[in-house]
Amino acid sequence: MHNKFSGSRLYSIQMLRAVASIMVLISHSIITSHGEYKLLSLSGTPLKQYYNFMGFASAGVDIFFVVSGLIMVFISRDLFQHKHAIRKFLPNRLVRIYPMYWIMLTTYISLFLIQALLINEDELFNVFNERIGKISYLLSSVTLIPIQYNTERFYPILVVGWTLVFEIFFYCSFCLVLHFPLKKALYTLTLLFSLLSLVFIYNGERNMWLLFYFNPILLEFIFGCWLGYLMIHEKFFTVKSLKIVLPIALIVLISTIFYEVPELYGLSSLNPYRVIFSGLPAALIVYCIVSMEFRGVLKNSKLLISLGNSSYSLYLAHAAFIIPITTVIWKKLMLYEYVNSTGFVLVLTVTCIIVSHFLHILVERPLYLILRKQLIPVVNKQ
Repeated sequence: MHNKFSGSRLYSIQMLRAVASIMVLISHSIITSHGEYKLLSLSGTPLKQYYNFMGFASAGVDIFFVVSGLIMVFISRDLFQHKHAIRKFLPNRLVRIYPMYWIMLTTYISLFLIQALLINEDELFNVFNERIGKISYLLSSVTLIPIQYNTERFYPILVVGWTLVFEIFFYCSFCLVLHFPLKKALYTLTLLFSLLSLVFIYNGERNMWLLFYFNPILLEFIFGCWLGYLMIHEKFFTVKSLKIVLPIALIVLISTIFYEVPELYGLSSLNPYRVIFSGLPAALIVYCIVSMEFRGVLKNSKLLISLGNSSYSLYLAHAAFIIPITTVIWKKLMLYEYVNSTGFVLVLTVTCIIVSHFLHILVERPLYLILRKQLIPVVNKQ
């Protein structure tokens, strides 16, 4: 006996989003904590002991990408071959991504400038002028269209925006195949992203366009798309299969704690190998959890569902202002004298979750509803 999904409300997806965003948050909290305690010459857990766990925690990004592909196919299932598919699909996606991102980007830049003014250090002003003062780099960060700023810097001003570059590219590619039947659309998108990945692998050049628009990481969206296809046709793991597949996928993903994923061209977040070491197990885990909901064996968590709703706010806000401000307060109150670096990681994590949840309720959700009500109908009437 199993329960079919009602409408398009997927509680398993919301819970996965919550877990994924918290994983990324913990990874960034560890980096911040280690950096601050090392700067203050205080003892703390060495970063080497954290390093592999950080690699595992960053797999939250891979879960996000798989979920994105899955949910786009599922919620767009009636748009394939629709006359106005692109008009109905793309504006809604862009309204979800850009406005909140722009608010957080502006907040981050403002805090950076305030810090420079308060400290009055020439170095901070120089960094501000070099990184943010360049119009081309600012426009690149605002639009999420990458440019190669220099030989080392490949990320937007608000660094976590690098994942949104992939998201926007996926959305644009996805909407272009909506005029095909579903299965043909997925074959076309799979072929396109596979060819782009081959260009990346055989080119061997480390430049901005290759790193984002030809990166094999794009295949994680394809994993999700095909999972969405299977979900539409109700091809789920059986309860018996779940008992085998889910533990194996979890073990494979967790095992990254005990070894270092090989790098290509010295890349970290943009490492194309992550599609194998993190992307594949992430795809299996995602579909196992969705299958559990379908089979009626997944216990819903109201807390995780709620945190899943605010996961986008958490992803953006923790890097834009919550961690920076919390770190300043931590140092001003000299709390580092009483709490070690691990305790600081916990404080950062809890603070970010709480603040971002209120941010979602007070800003993100109302903003999206207003924009969707005002802008989407106008676009659809054209």
